Amino acid sequence: MSVFLRGFMIDNDREKVAKVKGKVGLAEFDKRIEKKHYFPTKLYPIEESLIRQKTAAEIIYGKTDAEAYRKLGIWDYKLMQDTQIGKVIFKLFSSTLEKTIENFKKLMETFYTGLNCDIENMQGNKADFVFGNDPYPETYFQGLIEEGVRSFQKIPQIKIEQIGVKRIFHLTWE
Repeated sequence: MSVFLRGFMIDNDREKVAKVKGKVGLAEFDKRIEKKHYFPTKLYPIEESLIRQKTAAEIIYGKTDAEAYRKLGIWDYKLMQDTQIGKVIFKLFSSTLEKTIENFKKLMETFYTGLNCDIENMQGNKADFVFGNDPYPETYFQGLIEEGVRSFQKIPQIKIEQIGVKRIFHLTWE
């Protein structure tokens, strides 16, 4: 099954470059990536985002290593939380860290379709985020999950395990 993402999440990579690197960075981004208007709530193939995300990482961080993608995941969590739709969804599903984790799949379905993710082994201060078709570099969702935990004033620790096509983020927090 293909993965699709809402337009406002794709547009934000260009905005990240503009915010961090200004007009020079934006000109570089526009030179490398065809400028396109994305309707905020329309779904687009994830490949649109992957290309823009890679270009944003290269321009902002000078590389596309694990740390660059982790930082982009952190940034995107904040974006999800700060959008109008995000504010409503987080209000409904995210009153506590535990509730947010329990509702992670519902939260992701607000922004993505076709993303196969579940929560397993949730107990105490532990949970496993299991993705069956994570299209991103592995540290992208690590950053997103870490920032979600930090938003509840907790300290996250994540170990990533790849088993075939499954990617598991083993989360613990203090």
